[in-house]
Amino acid sequence: MPQISSFSLSRDRPRVAYYTSGWDECLVVILGGMGEVHAVTVYHAHDNKIDKLAEITAQDSIGILPME
Repeated sequence: MPQISSFSLSRDRPRVAYYTSGWDECLVVILGGMGEVHAVTVYHAHDNKIDKLAEITAQDSIGILPME
């Protein structure tokens, strides 16, 4: 039986962006939608590491506009 693996989009998106970019160092900005916990997450990718710098929760997203 083949092995089944699970993936975390919030963890894997910055990895895919960095490791396929061809850059040794870069800023990775992930913009999520309403299905996500965070609307924006910013990372510093360098030396095969990815450090989270900042995040904005979905609740504070500019995509959430009050209805009057």
